[in-house]
Amino acid sequence: MSFYKDYFPRSNNFHTVAGTTARNSLKQLVKEFPLVVKDENILILGASGQVGSYLRPVFEHYYPNNIILTGVPADPANGIKELNVLDTDALKRAIKENNVKVIINLAALLSGAAEKNRELAEKLNAQMPIELIDIGKEFGVRRIFTPSSIAACTRDERTHAAVDDATQQPSGVYGQNKVRLEQAYLAASKQGGILAQSLRYAGVLTTKIPPSDGTTEELDRMIVAMAEYKVLKDLGRENECKYSKAGSYSPQIHMDQIFPMLDGVTVGYETFRFLHANPEQIKNRSSLYYLGEYSASLNDVFNQLKSKVEGFNIVHDEAVINPKKVAFGNEWPERIDNQTSINDWGFQARYDAEQSINSKFKKCITEFKKQYLGIELGVYNLIEK
Repeated sequence: MSFYKDYFPRSNNFHTVAGTTARNSLKQLVKEFPLVVKDENILILGASGQVGSYLRPVFEHYYPNNIILTGVPADPANGIKELNVLDTDALKRAIKENNVKVIINLAALLSGAAEKNRELAEKLNAQMPIELIDIGKEFGVRRIFTPSSIAACTRDERTHAAVDDATQQPSGVYGQNKVRLEQAYLAASKQGGILAQSLRYAGVLTTKIPPSDGTTEELDRMIVAMAEYKVLKDLGRENECKYSKAGSYSPQIHMDQIFPMLDGVTVGYETFRFLHANPEQIKNRSSLYYLGEYSASLNDVFNQLKSKVEGFNIVHDEAVINPKKVAFGNEWPERIDNQTSINDWGFQARYDAEQSINSKFKKCITEFKKQYLGIELGVYNLIEK
């Protein structure tokens, strides 16, 4: 029996088929393995960010009365209160006053932004998530989750696939911080007193506007640019484009650099599923489960969408290329193996590259029509039926 036994009740309703976890509905998993009960609460940090935008709606659906949403800045329209996670006193007050027993920490600087502000990245991506362990123990928190990343692993130079190696040191501060995070969370969980968990996310395709300053977010940036150009060109206003020069786009990374990717919708559902997995199926691997669906490059994005966006063209400009992001693309794996996640807790991919890219393009078209025309065209239904 793993250390997870201390934190969850036993259930007899979980089974496997041919070595692969059977997928119970999220509703059933919440019923069998609730994160909190009665007046206990879940504190979500960074609820308005890249991942939070997709994970938050799932928590709101299944725990409508037991979540505290925070971020910077506040977003009253979405129930998000302002909380600076680096303000330790404010963080402790939020935990104590709201009877918080589970913390979902989504606050982070992504790779590009981390390189520009290494000191802040160190505090936000490593120091604060690790300090949450002691803060959580002080106030009776049972469980902490903070995402990790493919930036924390190396790749096999023959296959370009991910290699599990928690002792390696990535070149970027973002990856280095994630390695520290993984090691601290694994050690804390083995020690007991609190369950600290992580997942190694592939690049998350969310097409948040404006795009975040990460490396795999360069795929988001191109989709955003193509959607904006299409909407404004149809209006005869292409000179107003913010993300391209009237349809001429210069990428910050090389067009053929390949990354393992994960659709935002999937990251919301599957993170939630992992957090509600039967503990008897979760091995002592708190940080080494992967989440990814497909591999893609900027070439894939452009080739998928170019027929929909006539006149959009790629201009190679070495002055725009970000050498740090290029280096990360050469260091990070091009593909990952989800089989352990599939076997242990029932991970299931929802999108291939074509579906994910086109889905996010349509989402951006909707957002830009709303922005430039004031047209309400509806939103995604993010809740699993």
